[in-house]
Amino acid sequence: MKYTPGLLVGEMSGKSGCVVASHNRFGSYLRVRTIPVNPNSATQQSARNNLSAISKAWKNATADQKAAWNAAALSVVLSDRLGRTYNPTGFQYFTSCNRNIFVYDPVAAISYAVPSVATPAALLSFVVTATSV
Repeated sequence: MKYTPGLLVGEMSGKSGCVVASHNRFGSYLRVRTIPVNPNSATQQSARNNLSAISKAWKNATADQKAAWNAAALSVVLSDRLGRTYNPTGFQYFTSCNRNIFVYDPVAAISYAVPSVATPAALLSFVVTATSV
């Protein structure tokens, strides 16, 4: 669970009983200390293999490709569970886009091309049609 440090509670780090407090570049959080479960299912192995392939692809990307992904990531604004906004890193944006491609097409090649969003044309006119039931 994420929390917002305030006057009475500042940044925390460490564990107490079964609660772990930490922080990363996206903010502070609390979580319950757990022992990881590894069901080793086919779906889990597929996801791990996809993430491994994407990570290797990022390492093999050229400096220009990484710079393009880093620049594109600055234009992406995400929000966390507390509603705070942040920009992902270029690696996170690359991973997210390629992971989504793998979900829909498991045999797709990894894309080094930065996705672009076309701005829709302005709405020039519309027609309202009323019907009676």
